[in-house]
Amino acid sequence: MQIVVVDKYLHRLRKQTHVVVCSGNHDLDSQNAAGEAVAAWLQEVKRENIFVDGTSVEFCGALLTICPWWDGAVSRAEVESQLMLQAGRSSRRWIWVYHAPPADTAVCWNGREFAGDEFLRGWIKRLTPDMVLSGHIHNAPFCKAGSWVDRIGKTWVFNVGRQPGPCPTFISLDLDAMTAVWNSFEDQSFQRLALMDS
Repeated sequence: MQIVVVDKYLHRLRKQTHVVVCSGNHDLDSQNAAGEAVAAWLQEVKRENIFVDGTSVEFCGALLTICPWWDGAVSRAEVESQLMLQAGRSSRRWIWVYHAPPADTAVCWNGREFAGDEFLRGWIKRLTPDMVLSGHIHNAPFCKAGSWVDRIGKTWVFNVGRQPGPCPTFISLDLDAMTAVWNSFEDQSFQRLALMDS
């Protein structure tokens, strides 16, 4: 039932803008040949202006690579292959859409521990995308020592977070001015984005 509702809203959104969707840990409805959980339903909602797991798309002066949630060694290797295939494909800015934030960053701090993805951190250090957009650790932007933005080398990493209220938390990226603004129900934060080696 939830898939039907999500599908309905995705198709409403696609009539107004481009929609980019990556699967997360609560989206898994099937298994691959290795018995690992996958979000097979997401492939069924692909339409014009809806871009999902396993695809890359160029717009707004950037190449967006959309990564699925991985549940084991096989699906993790598929994500790595996807990233390797796109590496060097475009001279434009490279942005990854990846559900979990990278390990050992402020954007994966949950108030008790750093709960990020170690493999993602390794891929970032090796392939150096310009930006990685994530979520998963809902309270990272609201915790002391947590944040909505951090950096690994030259790569900016973001976690929009989640907060109940009349409007969801969101990040506005301006790729021309190279700025990011994080908006929550209670606060707003600004970050100037310098793309340079650290």
